Amino acid sequence: MQLLFNSSSTRRILGLAPTTQVKIQVWDKVIWVWVKGQRPTLISKKKYFAEFARFRKEGGEKVKVYFANGYKAEGAKETYSLDPQEAFIDCSCVDMQQQKEIWGKGCCKHGYALLGMLGYSTLQEYVAKH
Repeated sequence: MQLLFNSSSTRRILGLAPTTQVKIQVWDKVIWVWVKGQRPTLISKKKYFAEFARFRKEGGEKVKVYFANGYKAEGAKETYSLDPQEAFIDCSCVDMQQQKEIWGKGCCKHGYALLGMLGYSTLQEYVAKH
């Protein structure tokens, strides 16, 4: 599950520079992490799930969303179509397609931008009201 448990997420969780060398191993309930020059440590999978959402939500703050024959989000290189579903916000971006492939649902930064535009602060809040 490289989408969730990866070196970039590990560096963000630990507050490390993007160039810091890290190695990870996915265990049952934790991730074993080795950082160059440090002793190995364990990080809860819950922290990775929280970081996954936090990172996308933060990215969504920079995304422009508008309505024109459906919801649209301006990406850096293209425009994505957004489709609010009962349990998630569908998006035509690669990140969302990967999440759907793995979990059957999810929320990308474009989805978080739409949630903000619709007045929701979390995906859970949106799902609870639909």
